[in-house]
Parts: sequence; structure tokens; C-alpha cells
Amino acid sequence: MYCNQHPHQQQQQHPQNVTPRHQSPQLQSNYTRAQSHHQSQSQLFDSNSSQLNNIPNPPKESSIPSKFAPTTSPSRPLESDNETTKSDREICKKQKTKDEEYEKQIFEMERLKEIERVEKLHKLWEEFERIERIKIEKGDRETKEIYEKIKSERLLKERKEKDRLEILRMPRMQKHKDMQWHKSNWKC
Repeated sequence: MYCNQHPHQQQQQHPQNVTPRHQSPQLQSNYTRAQSHHQSQSQLFDSNSSQLNNIPNPPKESSIPSKFAPTTSPSRPLESDNETTKSDREICKKQKTKDEEYEKQIFEMERLKEIERVEKLHKLWEEFERIERIKIEKGDRETKEIYEKIKSERLLKERKEKDRLEILRMPRMQKHKDMQWHKSNWKC
């Protein structure tokens, strides 16, 4: 109550203390009784709760927004909730589809890499076998060449030996022929 207010102004500002004039006296007394009972109970509750629990009364809400005050969004109508839910489902579905597509692409890339790796190993194995064949062929060729060389050297030695023996035999054969000729002439 303000200091410069008059008692009749006080009644105008607090209409709960004033009973309506157009009501019957019985209703007016019931109205006054209910008001006083309500005020006394609320005052009793407020004083008891704060004293017994040592908890200060909660601060009254202000019409000025506080930066620490919880912000509540205005409630949306049910249709808006359904549309949002549908939209969320569609977004989730699209994201799931994108994720599945991405996983398929990763799987396909890994599969192609594995195929490429297997083909590379196969080519390396073929190259290894080709080199081994070349080595074997080269070895076989060298072995054959060595064998041919040894054979030709042996044949050459044999021929030389045969020639040498021929040379050694020739005088003997000549002698033998001569002797044969002499024998035949001697008989005559």
C-alpha cells in the first residue's frame, strides 16, 4: 500500500476485500468467508513451509524475461507435430538410404580393389613361371650346347686317334702288302 493512498482508494485497488454490492447479503457473507479462509490457509502454508523446511519461498515470476529463465517454445498444434514427425521420418529414411548407398559404394570399391590385387598377383605368378621356363630352357640349351661340345670334342679326339692309328698302320700295311707281293712273286 502506498503512503499517500486514502482508505477508499485501497479498497478500489484490492477488489477481493470488497464484496459485490449487487449480491444478496447471504452470498456476500459466503464470499467474504471463503476469501478469508483462502487467505488464512495460504498464509499459514507459506509461513509453515518456509519455516519448517528452511527453504525460502520461491521467487515470483516476473514478466521481464531473464537470461537464466527457462525458455519454452509455444506448443504446436497436433497437425504440425504430425508433419514434423513425417518430415523427420523422411529425413531419417533419406539419410538411411544415403548411408546404405555409401556402404554399397565402399563395399564395391573394396571388392574391385580385391579383384585388382588378385589379378596383379596372377600376373606376377605368370611372370615368375615365364622366367622359370626361360631359365629352364636356357639351362637346357646350355646343357645341350655343352653336351654337343663334349660330343664334338670326343668325336674329334676319336678321329685324331683313328688318324694316328692309321698313320701307324700304314707302314705296316705297306710292309704287309709288300710281303704279300713278294710271296706271290716268289711262287712264280
